[in-house]
Amino acid sequence: MSADDPRCYVGDVVESTETDDGLAIKGRFDLDTEFGKSAYRNTKGRRVSGLSIGYAIRNSTKTAAGNELTDLELIEVPIVARGQ
Repeated sequence: MSADDPRCYVGDVVESTETDDGLAIKGRFDLDTEFGKSAYRNTKGRRVSGLSIGYAIRNSTKTAAGNELTDLELIEVPIVARGQ
């Protein structure tokens, strides 16, 4: 199954907020689909432990340490078995 398969959709991002610790994501599972129900059960059962993010860079600044990403468009937030 590829990432663009509609069965990969398991819910919605309700809110995303940048914090001192990183990006805080609040989401809602789509419990009307089998994949949404499965993702919910696996998350509640702690069989998945993290999120990944897909984004587009709107603006960045070159620094001595590398590129600082200053403005991003959040595109997707997949649930992953192991978070960083």
